[in-house]
Amino acid sequence: MVKNLKVDSSFSFTDMLGLLADYKAFDADKLQSYTLPVTPFVTAGGADVLHLETAKAEKTLDVFRNSSSSTTKVRPGDVTLSVENGGGVTGEAATSATKLETYGFKVSGTGNAASQSTTTIYYGSKAAPQALELNRYVLGGAEVTEDSTLGPDEVRLVIGSDFQGIGKVSSQSSSSSSSTASTTTTTSPIGLAVGSPPKGVHC
Repeated sequence: MVKNLKVDSSFSFTDMLGLLADYKAFDADKLQSYTLPVTPFVTAGGADVLHLETAKAEKTLDVFRNSSSSTTKVRPGDVTLSVENGGGVTGEAATSATKLETYGFKVSGTGNAASQSTTTIYYGSKAAPQALELNRYVLGGAEVTEDSTLGPDEVRLVIGSDFQGIGKVSSQSSSSSSSTASTTTTTSPIGLAVGSPPKGVHC
């Protein structure tokens, strides 16, 4: 097995000893673990893999991101979506679309969908931030999931029988209310802070 290991040429023996010293002082009882939300997926070649649920994973991934990184905030006016009624209440899509427009969202159309129990926001490959912003205005939250059949920037809200209405929920997490990511704590993560690696270490 040793022949399969390769050490970076700049990783010195001193660096190795320093790393060992860091781990020696580490208290395993304080280790924090995080679980990313995934769904089973079969590739075109027949391989069973796990597909990352991008929108739901944002909250967990943010723990490891540099908080100083500049990000572009998505606002309601940046979100164009369609609204479909699968909850069974007549006129729900039109009523919800009107309410969303009062908050600044751009509704491209409304319609009916097959009956479903869970209110869901479907989004295209580039529209995860827009889907998350929309979810902040769905009372009780919605399931947020990528849909490969949608255009890259397309967002669709499908109302389910669990729908509670539209309203601004500022305190709502940007991730889906049905996220399977494990709950994080406010305790600072053990180890090095996010940023540049220590001298002599390459990631």
